[in-house]
This record gives sequence, structure tokens and C-alpha cells, in this order.
Amino acid sequence: MKKSWISGTLLACSLSLSAAHAEDTRSAWQQTLENAQGTTVYLNTVAGNAQLSNYLDWAKDEVKKRYNITLVHTETPNNTEIISRIMADKIAGKKQPGSSDIIWLHGKYFSSLRAADLLSGPFVDQLPNWPVVDQSLPVKIDATLPTDGYEAPWGLNQLTFIYDTARTATPPKSVKEMLTYAMQHPGKITYPLPSDIYGRNFLKAALLQLAPTPDVLYRDVKESDFKLQTAPLWQFLDNLHQYAWKNGKAFPANQAEMLALLKSGEIDMAISLNPNSVQYAINKGLIAPTSKAYALDQGAITRAHFLAIPFNAPSPDAAKVVINFLMSPEAQARKEDPALWGDPTILNISALGMEKARFSEHKPLFKILPEPHPSWEDALEAEWQRRYGAQGATVSP
Repeated sequence: MKKSWISGTLLACSLSLSAAHAEDTRSAWQQTLENAQGTTVYLNTVAGNAQLSNYLDWAKDEVKKRYNITLVHTETPNNTEIISRIMADKIAGKKQPGSSDIIWLHGKYFSSLRAADLLSGPFVDQLPNWPVVDQSLPVKIDATLPTDGYEAPWGLNQLTFIYDTARTATPPKSVKEMLTYAMQHPGKITYPLPSDIYGRNFLKAALLQLAPTPDVLYRDVKESDFKLQTAPLWQFLDNLHQYAWKNGKAFPANQAEMLALLKSGEIDMAISLNPNSVQYAINKGLIAPTSKAYALDQGAITRAHFLAIPFNAPSPDAAKVVINFLMSPEAQARKEDPALWGDPTILNISALGMEKARFSEHKPLFKILPEPHPSWEDALEAEWQRRYGAQGATVSP
């Protein structure tokens, strides 16, 4: 009887504390909404993504109507520029607010900002839409690094390949098959320069298949590990370049050029970081209607891309409100629509109740392959440049 009474008392206390916590959370978010009223939020992204820009044009109208927040989309050529700006403000000890409220980032850029204590947070568990995020996805890990609530997942990248089914019946499903295919179809295989994000991801995917001990790739790179693990990669590329487009002496500058080469029939495969991008490219006439996306048999390198708040954001509360809206079922469903952007959702669709209907055309992801530690990315790019850049490899004309 005594044990039963104690158990009942503990349960009642637990329920009471949970209810009190929930009420505190609601009250805190209501205060955040009130603080956000009438403010301006500057969201910075890397330039060059038309689908993202068009999507944010829609979001601007929505957050203005719902929260009286003016959302301004700003762009920089790369993440390095915005990180340098934030770091310079920190070093100079500036007291006035910075120029960005939200920055779009991932991987090594997040690592740099966290290491220098340049991000506001943790804040993610304050967002009402966080509980419906699919926790089985890499939403708490950014290139092997714990996010610790300092960046909120916005969408997903998966390294996929695009081919034209009218010309290619069976595309290569591994990097070894890719070499065989290139030997059988000279000039039809290529990849972007590693200075481009698509080129760097191709190198990482190849390395994950060829490295003697792939587990090593998920920790900070060491010189001894690098030489041993990458030796098969350079041998593969030495062989591939002999049969590649332009004999490995020139490479596409970016994905747009790869798609143009695929459409013209100059090459047989293009690279994408969005498994749903094929339909968008078809709709825009960028590739043939018979094009299809696929992943290598080992899986697709998969990572979330994130939104973070700099330490000196002018309107941090309004930034949280905008980020929470961009994580909402309505905003995520619109983002996933291939006709608009096609960027995969980070939400657990099965947990959405009636909102689930917004995702009626949702396509499952390819097999997830975790992304290596970000330190390998710079090391791979530098070594590629040393080996092949010096041999005259240039951007294609």
C-alpha cells in the first residue's frame, strides 16, 4: 500500500512538473512572438540558387502577414565571406548588431563558427516545430559534429547522379563500375572541379568506397591517415582521367554546366545534391524528359543543411520565429515540391496528423550514407589541386 501511494505521488508530481514546463515553454514562445513584431530579419545565403530565392520570396510574404516581420534575403558569393565578416566583428569587439540575423550553412562552416563562439544558442529546442522533426535523419549532427542546438535543420542534401534513360540503360552503381563505364564510353564521364561543392562531394563519395578503412574518415584528418586512405582514390582518378571528358584536362565549373553537357549528349552522367531536382530540371528544359536520378549502391552521402543565428544578430527573437516558420509543415511541403525547389523535408511526416496530406507526393530518400568529417574536405581539395591542377586541369570553356 505504501509503495503504491509513493508511486502515485511521484507520478502526480511528474505530471505536474511536465504541465508546468509546457506552460513555461508556451509563455516563453509567446514572448518571443511579441518581441519579433515589427522587426526586420536579414537572412543570408550563398548566391546562385534561383529555386531558393523564389521560395524565400514566398516566405517573405507569409512572415509579414503572420508575424509582421520584414524578411530580407541577402546573398554572398560563399560562406567564407559571411564567416569572415562575423569573425571580424567579434575580434574588433563591436557592440553594435551585425548585418545578419540568420545564416544558411553546414559542415566545415558550422565547425568554424562554433569553435570561435560566433553563434547564438542553443535555441533549437525553443522552436515549436522542433518536436515534429524526424530525429532518425542527421538533424543533430553536421558532418560528424554535434550541433548542440546551435543550428536548426532546414532541408536535406543527398549526393545523387542523373542520367538519360533514353541513352543509358544501366548507369554505373559504384566508382569501380564508373571506371569500367568510362573505358567503354570514352569522354562520357566527368565531375566538377573540387572547388565546387558538387566536385568535393564526388571526391568524398569515391573515397568512402575506396578507402581501406572508411571509419577513419569520420574523425579529424591526420597526415598519416590521409596518405594511406586516399592512395586508392588517386589511383582511381589517374585511371579515370585517361578516359574522362576532355581526357581529364578540363572539368565542368558547376552543376549547371554538367546539366548542359548531359542534355547535349556530351556526357552521360551529371551530379546533384538534391534527389528531387530531376523533375525541376525537366520542367525548366535543362535536361531531357527521360532523365532519372539514382544513388550509388553504397548509398548517398546525406546531410542536413541548417539555419543558424550569429552571436550579434540584430533581431534574434524574430530570427527564431522565421526559422520556426521555415520548419513548419506548410513551408516544408512547399519547399519539397519539385516544381518549386524539391528540397527534401526534415519533418517526420507520419507524426503530422492532418498536415500529412500536404506531403502526398513525398518520395522516400535514397539509402543514407553519413558525411565524413569536414577536415577531409579541404585536404582532398588541396591534394587534388596539387596533383591535377598543376597538370593543366582547368574549368571547361
